[in-house]
Amino acid sequence: MEKVNAGFTRVNEFTLIIEDHFLFDVAFEDETANAEKNATNATFVAMPDSGMGVMIEMVLEKR
Repeated sequence: MEKVNAGFTRVNEFTLIIEDHFLFDVAFEDETANAEKNATNATFVAMPDSGMGVMIEMVLEKR
């Protein structure tokens, strides 16, 4: 977790790393400050490092 600027506030930025092969940026709900605390969904996005590759986007939803 890292604090980053998002407009006029600083928000938590989360990253999920799986065996140094997949690096996902994680976004909770609307990505406002403390959105992860009461989030009902999370979006995971992995972009290729360079050149050709596959973008992976997963959405997990709490029911």
